[in-house]
Amino acid sequence: MRSTLFRLLLSTGLGVATLAGTVDTVSAQPNVRDHRRTGPNDNDRNHDRDRGPREAPPAPRVERQAARKGYVWVSGHWDWQGGKWTWVSGRWERERPGKRWRAVRWELRGGVYVRVDGDWEDDLPRAAPPAPKVERKPARKGFVWIPGHWDWQRGKWTWVSGRYEAERESRRWRPTRWELRNGVYVRIDGDWEPDYPNVAPPPPKVERVAVRAGYVWVPGHWYWKNGKWEWYPGRQEKRRPGKRYREVTWELKNGIYVRIGGDWIDHDERPRQAPPALRDDTPRQPRRGYVWVAGHWDWKDGEWKWVSGRWEKERPGKRWRAPRWEQRNGVYVKIDGDWEIFTPASTPVPPPPPAASGPTSPPPAPRAEAVQARAGYVWARGHYRWSNGKYEWVPGHWERARANMKWQDPRWEKRGNVWVFVEGGWR
Repeated sequence: MRSTLFRLLLSTGLGVATLAGTVDTVSAQPNVRDHRRTGPNDNDRNHDRDRGPREAPPAPRVERQAARKGYVWVSGHWDWQGGKWTWVSGRWERERPGKRWRAVRWELRGGVYVRVDGDWEDDLPRAAPPAPKVERKPARKGFVWIPGHWDWQRGKWTWVSGRYEAERESRRWRPTRWELRNGVYVRIDGDWEPDYPNVAPPPPKVERVAVRAGYVWVPGHWYWKNGKWEWYPGRQEKRRPGKRYREVTWELKNGIYVRIGGDWIDHDERPRQAPPALRDDTPRQPRRGYVWVAGHWDWKDGEWKWVSGRWEKERPGKRWRAPRWEQRNGVYVKIDGDWEIFTPASTPVPPPPPAASGPTSPPPAPRAEAVQARAGYVWARGHYRWSNGKYEWVPGHWERARANMKWQDPRWEKRGNVWVFVEGGWR
């Protein structure tokens, strides 16, 4: 009985254990990766993905692109992505002087294809450029023809056409050229370079100067252009306050002529040259009760301008003293005209008071004044005057001639113990 029960329990427990073991085995099996189930095709595909493709890339696709000035078309290429060949489209890249684009390529190394990236590499020619092309261009005033030249672009010689450029004074164009250096040809770009003459310019041309209010006449001058002297005509330029135009001159320095001037510089507005000769604007007929005030030169806006004469009403015991210009420290200063007291020679001069209010000694001998004859004028000689207890010299001046009248110079007369000054005037 016991043996029978034992056998029954043993049989039942063993069955349960066997059943439990079976259930555990079935429930754990999906989480266990059986690498043995991996087929040979999956292994090869994973290996190629890691190491690179074993088959050559397909033939490149045809990409048609119109030329684009200043740019280089970088062709598309095949790339290995995710275990398969994928096409990468081309693109435009800006040109780089002396460089060319090396395209992407695939090389077979050790049974797999390896990609060699594209890049810019030096591109210098080893053969000399062809002979320059003949370009026939008409002359164009104010411009210089820049001749064309050969350029090395994308591995071949390409002709760059010539062009016009505005002239540059004392400059000349140095053409583009190619020089052989260490077995390759290197381009030396063209440029403007100094060009100074070694011969003197011709004499200036005679120009008819036009007068225009508010403007300054800028005289013409010679300038050096394209290896020869050419004349630049004069012109009117608007006046600039406090400035004066410095004329163009050429000076010889170290064997070449260098241009100086041709610009506006700071300027003292006062004149440095004497005024022109006075004009004769005296009316033919006198005017009773009036005095003719003659015209004179005035300095305005950096040039001499004529101020016309006019009639002024007479002033008893007065006479008109004409304006004049005196040179002082290298510049001319205007002494304005004015009415001054005048005692005719026919009027008796009252004797001075007994106390010596004037000089008791005679004036010095008159100074010599070099004066040239001037039509329509009379020279009023200089004289000494008594001022601040001493004699002072007053320079002579021009007086416009008057019909039927004669100029009498001033003089000194001794009256008693003093010397008395007698004014000059028209008689």
